Amino acid sequence: MRCHQFPLHNGAMHPVAAWSLDGHEIPQSARDHLHALFHQPLHPTFLPACAWSLSRTQPPSDVLLNVHVGVSASKVAGGTQFLVSGDYAFYHYMQQGVNDKGWGCAYRSLQTLASWLVFNRYTSVPVPTHREIQETLVQIGDKPPRFLGSSDWIGSIEVGFVLDERYGITFRSLSCASGADLPSRAHDLALHFESQGTPVMMGGASMAYTVLGVDIHASTGDVAYLILDPHYTGPDDLVTIQTKTVSLEGFKGVACGWRKTTSFAPGSFYNFCLPQRPELH
Repeated sequence: MRCHQFPLHNGAMHPVAAWSLDGHEIPQSARDHLHALFHQPLHPTFLPACAWSLSRTQPPSDVLLNVHVGVSASKVAGGTQFLVSGDYAFYHYMQQGVNDKGWGCAYRSLQTLASWLVFNRYTSVPVPTHREIQETLVQIGDKPPRFLGSSDWIGSIEVGFVLDERYGITFRSLSCASGADLPSRAHDLALHFESQGTPVMMGGASMAYTVLGVDIHASTGDVAYLILDPHYTGPDDLVTIQTKTVSLEGFKGVACGWRKTTSFAPGSFYNFCLPQRPELH
């Protein structure tokens, strides 16, 4: 027999200890009972990967987690915020010894989306490297063999393909005819963050971003997007990321913060990849 200790959500101070035979995972019916008994959300809580252990997944030393916590307030006065739920890592240009400046922004956004799956115990498959992303797209026939080792861009659909193939994750696609129409997608994104809670990849004007939330004023229609910018090339320092104005591709501002939709190219088409939270608990 083996004893596992499972930390609980919602601020519970003590873990739940559960015994299992031969290390087998707790059956679904028993997990359902535990979720109801301890008032736990239907997110991974009593799966083997959720148990405390010395080998439990740790973030790489060169990435930061949850960098939106503590950012300056949105300038949407009286708005309602809808935010990412759960842990994620901030991946951006030039990390892990890869010089991907000018072409790797969507790869980095994909890595952030994948990190959410890893840190929230939906998968044991690690965050993919650029090479692994390219190998996946070649393997499924989306890209030709010459794509391997290239500096070719990917977009929101390719991000979704990799999430599907590598992690078995379904995704929704949204489009926006122009940057000027981005406010019209705020309610769709609000529903996504409310129901799914996963970070979103947004691509347009030859650039990619990670969207972590939206702030909406119901009466005035005023909108801001909480952006995590993979074009950042500075140090992995939280204060710098949240407060220092730096030159990013097509924008000058902080790497993580609220942006009005007027900061995006008004004449460019935008696409969104919205990963759906797996039905696993």
